[in-house]
Amino acid sequence: MAATAASISVLGEALAEVRKETESLYYTREYSLPTRYSDQWSLLRDALSPDWSVMSRDEALKLGAWWGKLPVDDRREFLAPTASGAPAAAP
Repeated sequence: MAATAASISVLGEALAEVRKETESLYYTREYSLPTRYSDQWSLLRDALSPDWSVMSRDEALKLGAWWGKLPVDDRREFLAPTASGAPAAAP
């Protein structure tokens, strides 16, 4: 799932793909994003359901430019959960 979404060059579309593919999943532990993405996370607030309307135009452009420059492996790291929060199927 993250590999497919990571190949999408538009951040909003990649997040929508992850949201669609994980609708039936929940996290048994808190999700931990790698700290090197903390600036982007602070702008997104909720990575799977970002509120683009509260971002300034500059913030949205900054996120889009950042995503566009990321190698696919880095995109996958951003979109996939870390060891501290593996997804599980919904009960």
